[in-house]
Amino acid sequence: MSKSELKNEHQEFINQYFLLNMNGTHAYKATYGEKLSDNVAAASASQLLRKPKVAAEITRRLQEKMMSVDEILARLAEQAANAHTIFIGTDGTVDLKALKKAGLMHLVKGTKHNSKGKLIVEFYDAQKAKELIGKYHAIWANRVIVEHTWRDDIYPLIKDGRLTYQAAVSDFGESLAQELFATAGVDYE
Repeated sequence: MSKSELKNEHQEFINQYFLLNMNGTHAYKATYGEKLSDNVAAASASQLLRKPKVAAEITRRLQEKMMSVDEILARLAEQAANAHTIFIGTDGTVDLKALKKAGLMHLVKGTKHNSKGKLIVEFYDAQKAKELIGKYHAIWANRVIVEHTWRDDIYPLIKDGRLTYQAAVSDFGESLAQELFATAGVDYE
C-alpha cells in the first residue's frame, strides 16, 4: 500500500502512533487535538486502528523494522565471537569510530565515564549470546531419554494373566520365560 492511499490525517495518526511508542490514545490526541478526553481519544483510536488501510500500513511499517531470524543469529554470532576485540587498543581504549564504521555498534551495551573522566565501554555478554544461539538450535534442550522395550509390553500381560507361563515358554524359551515372570513378580511354578 502506498502512503498516498491514506488520508493525510490517518497518515499523521500513524506517524504519531510510531513516535509515541504505539500508544493509540496519545497518537489520536496528538493528531486530532490534545483537549480530547482520554476516553474519547482511546475509543476513536481503537476504531481508527481497526480500519483495514490503517492496519495494513502499520503492519507494513512494522515488517520493515523487524529483524529476520538470520539477522538476529548473525548479530548474536558477532557478539559470541567477541568481534569487538579488534577495536580495543593495547591501552584498553575502544576505537568507537572504527567500530561504528565496521557496523558493529550493536555490540555496545553502553558507555559511561569513570571518576577520572575516562570513557568506559561495556559490551554485550559473549557467553549469553552463545547460550541464546544454543537455545535456538536446541543444543541445550532438556531431553528425557525413554527406553521402552518389548519387555515393558510383556510385563502387564503376565501380571494380568493374559500371557500364561506355558505360552511364554513356547514363545521365548524356558529360561527367558522364567526371567520375565520373575521380573513381573508372578509365580510361574
